[in-house]
Amino acid sequence: ATPTRPTRRVSFTPGVTTRSSSALHANKKVVSAMKKLSGDGNPEANSILQRNERLLQRATTATPPSNSQSGRESPESANVLQSLTMIDKFDEDFADVALMVEAGRVSPDLTEEDMAKLKPEQYRDVFEKPNKFHEAWHHPSPFQRKKWREGIMKELDKMKEHRVWKKVKRSSIPKDRRLVKCKWVFEIKRNGVFRCRLVACGYSQIGGVDFDQIYNSVVNDVTFRIMITAKLIWALCSGLFDVETAFLNADMDKELYMAIPEGLEAEADECLLLLKATYGTVQAARAFGIWFANKLKKIGFTQSAADPCLFIRRNELGLVMVIIYIDDGYFQGDRPAMDQMIEQLRAEGIKLKVEYTMEDYLSCQVLFSKDGKRAWLGQPHMVKKIHKSFGDDTKGLRKTKTPGTPGLILARPQANDEVLDDEKQRRLRSGVGMLLYLVKHSRPDIANAVRELTKCMDKGTPEAYKEMLRVIKFVLDTKDLGLKMFPTIEYMALVWEILLLSDSDWCGDKQTRKSVSGFIMFLCGVPIMWRSKQQPCVSLSSTEAEFYAVS
Repeated sequence: ATPTRPTRRVSFTPGVTTRSSSALHANKKVVSAMKKLSGDGNPEANSILQRNERLLQRATTATPPSNSQSGRESPESANVLQSLTMIDKFDEDFADVALMVEAGRVSPDLTEEDMAKLKPEQYRDVFEKPNKFHEAWHHPSPFQRKKWREGIMKELDKMKEHRVWKKVKRSSIPKDRRLVKCKWVFEIKRNGVFRCRLVACGYSQIGGVDFDQIYNSVVNDVTFRIMITAKLIWALCSGLFDVETAFLNADMDKELYMAIPEGLEAEADECLLLLKATYGTVQAARAFGIWFANKLKKIGFTQSAADPCLFIRRNELGLVMVIIYIDDGYFQGDRPAMDQMIEQLRAEGIKLKVEYTMEDYLSCQVLFSKDGKRAWLGQPHMVKKIHKSFGDDTKGLRKTKTPGTPGLILARPQANDEVLDDEKQRRLRSGVGMLLYLVKHSRPDIANAVRELTKCMDKGTPEAYKEMLRVIKFVLDTKDLGLKMFPTIEYMALVWEILLLSDSDWCGDKQTRKSVSGFIMFLCGVPIMWRSKQQPCVSLSSTEAEFYAVS
């Protein structure tokens, strides 16, 4: 078996369709449209035409055009219908990337020698993760068995190092307490790490006895986009940090007992008294959030009143801004001040993994232009997940120019209407959930179509399922598109401009007679917030509906 298949690196540019690594052909319709739009009032159209001309000149001088497809447009033509907020991430100004070209899949019939030759980033696509402890510990492949055993022992060593528990006799447990169950969870990370995590089964905890409050705040996606905008305008340094064994740091706020996990030696009548808020316990995220926030405050950070996950500090070394999402952190500012923060946190006993780059956060990919003044935000990992789940269902569907069927208003099923079976209803909820995550971070263009689908989450119809596949097909066909973040002001500008665009229909839902509001907000030309939402009340006129949308 061949462990890898050569992949080609391509650079997509609006107006150019890529058929192979040896030929580039102009999309005549796009070029014609750009010429009509070009002029002093549309510099982007001029820029696209200039890039097309340069690429076509290089292509024609380097390689002859293919004769087999002459006169026909390539089926791999890039979608170049750009709006104010969307841009093809393979723009010539961005760093050299080719992530949308799928890497060659590896044959499942691999020998041990072939496995040893694989790159770590290929493990996730090739190997199946085990579901149970004995499947990992006694894995039939010596290569994978060694990796899983190393991960298990590493996890137990971390538990011991942090003194997560102490062994006690079962007879010493109060009569009104129960043993919380536990299990091993196995995962192969994108960087090739075999992750073994011992988690408590939080569902076996008793509310009011084993826990009280469980809510923990996470950074708002609007805050995240404002941070990126500030980085571009102020030319700040940025980086990511991850707290190692994060949940093993905070103390357990309740007396909680857990059964002996597989792989840990213990007497038959022993169990574990948890001293730390370990993974899986329902209060673990909250306990860690409070613990880490207190550490940041201790070294001089101020918690934002607008977002509790935003922390800011300014001192003689400069400015530092930090946002946290559970145990994943993003920070930006002046480099000396950032280095000082990391040193102070480590002095507090916190183990951090730090990367002074900003390419992937919250499963969002962020690419910066070479001059650091523009950025592109997309979600290729989620698109890949959607393709894995629904790619077969969308085969054969025609390519569309809009995410949803124009003018379609989905109706909630009535008493005698046909509804989906349980399996298709589950897939409908799963698909809409994935699309909602795209809307949340990088795809405002599908917001209205996805909002329409959410009306059928409890009980869907075949029409709703068909519409979901249409939206998914559109997303897969436009997987190159993401959020365009091009600030319109320069460093030290005095005015940060906010532009808000809103719209509304009138009584679009014929069942409830309610209208739908839509808006998008720009900060210095960068889209930071958008929404498509049904209004809570019935409007008596289109003017009233528009007023609700604006307010």
